[in-house]
Amino acid sequence: MESKEYNYSDELLIVEDSPTQARMLKFLLEKHNYRVNVACNGREALDLLNIHKPMIVISDIIMPEMDGYQLCKYIKSDENLKKIPVILLTSLSDPGEVLKGMECGADNFMTKPYDEQLLISRLKSLILRKQMHESESVQNDVEILFGGQKYFITAKRQQILDFLFSTYETAVWKNSELLRVQEELKELNERLEEKIDERTAALKTEIKQRKQSEEKLQESEERLKSIFDNANDAIITTDIEGNVISWNKAAEKLFGFTEDEVKGKELSSLIVPENVMKERHKIIYQVLSGNTFAGVETIRKHKDGTKICVSVNISPIHDADKKVVGLSGIIRDITEHKKLEKLRIENEHLAAVNKTKSNFLSQMSHELRTPLNAIIGFSELITLGLAGEINEKQKRYTKNIHESGNHLLGIINDILDLTKVESGKLDISIEKIPVAQIINETFMLLNERALECNVILRKELDPELEFIEADKLRFKQILFNLLGNAVKFSKPGGGTVTITVKKESDMAKFSISDTGIGIREEDMEKLFNEFEQIESGSSRKYGGTGLGLAITKQLVELHGGRIWAESRYGEGSTFMFTLPTEAKTMGDTK
Repeated sequence: MESKEYNYSDELLIVEDSPTQARMLKFLLEKHNYRVNVACNGREALDLLNIHKPMIVISDIIMPEMDGYQLCKYIKSDENLKKIPVILLTSLSDPGEVLKGMECGADNFMTKPYDEQLLISRLKSLILRKQMHESESVQNDVEILFGGQKYFITAKRQQILDFLFSTYETAVWKNSELLRVQEELKELNERLEEKIDERTAALKTEIKQRKQSEEKLQESEERLKSIFDNANDAIITTDIEGNVISWNKAAEKLFGFTEDEVKGKELSSLIVPENVMKERHKIIYQVLSGNTFAGVETIRKHKDGTKICVSVNISPIHDADKKVVGLSGIIRDITEHKKLEKLRIENEHLAAVNKTKSNFLSQMSHELRTPLNAIIGFSELITLGLAGEINEKQKRYTKNIHESGNHLLGIINDILDLTKVESGKLDISIEKIPVAQIINETFMLLNERALECNVILRKELDPELEFIEADKLRFKQILFNLLGNAVKFSKPGGGTVTITVKKESDMAKFSISDTGIGIREEDMEKLFNEFEQIESGSSRKYGGTGLGLAITKQLVELHGGRIWAESRYGEGSTFMFTLPTEAKTMGDTK
């Protein structure tokens, strides 16, 4: 074998495929000031051995890829590694294990579960003997026939003695334990005999009480099982290795696995996402030390791979000797709670933003309307010549000022109306109003604009619908906005705008149709959005703030109606809205 350079170390190397057993053994050795490295199997151990030599190797026997016997045999066959003492961890359930250990060249062994004092004593002895017998030569092979099988043992004399002595020491220790137990049993038997006479008289009563206790215990177990199965929260218990012991109905519902699918399997691999695995290991390590964790918010995964927000409570399960033998977890799926909490925060933020926006627009609109009224009034006086004679050019300028002021005032009024509606402060005064009269008045307001655009205004009225109960001013505002838009978006050559009114049950339906430019299908969703027009940027030719339809929608809905639209691009549009013929209450409404 090719010679290699190695870094020498005073560390111990643990080779154990069980993460939990490895952590416990590492913790025990570090408590006695040993420095420890851990490998999860024989192959990984060889990689570490090729980097530096440990002081002692402590290896489990049953492992994947390369077991403890193979690892030990490899170490003892390597000129650079063979002086490293190897301790094998075994149950010693078969005498052949001792011979297999000697055959592979092991220096010592320990039984599981191992006694802390005995383990530390073995380590100290091995270290001392290693220092004393570094140069001892190797004996010839020894052939042993045992149980019908041959074993070939090549080891130093002291190594064989150490291994056999450890066997003897273990046997003595187990024998001492047996003697102690026998002494305790003898003492208990003596005490039991003293109690026999006393117990005989009360035996019938005790049997009766025991039967009653068993019945109560059975009832209690059935009650607990019912609570366990019907609990709203997932309740899961595992052994110390993390393998599932129990899994209630709520766990099945939360994670998608049935109890049969998970029982006996390692829990982390089933429901813990890879990105939170390290966090779980830290918590489990603390719980194995006896701590309890409550209200830990984390992420778990469903059988189908979807992520779940959960709150987890994890507690240790103790046996009668208060030794941790398992874990109990209670898990209150908080995915919806998290969504609702996020939505609540977003809604609060939006409400605050809307309030700030409304307050700002209302204040600024009022501040702007005062000087605008002055501009409009004085420009009108100048145009009419009440402030003195002006020439035609000056009249044209003042007329432009007057029209622009009115346009800007209309925008400000729209903003004020919108903020009032959004804040719930818009007052509507319900009264019985004549439908035909209001339509005629609206036509009169739009006649001049319609003539300029070469648009014909038409009406088709249902004779059965004479009156509706609504706010007269706001109803006229709805009609003016919709009819005004129909005229404004007419084709360059003109067209026709028709309002049709029908009575449908207890509702009045109004349809405003035009033969104008129409609306693209992809733009229909934007119609009733605030501050948004269908045409924007350099293609905007029709002016406006984009508030008219938004305000109209709010006013219609404020009356208990609804509004919608249909259109064919290039052919025209139809806007329809409904209003109740009779309002629920008469008088002022907010």
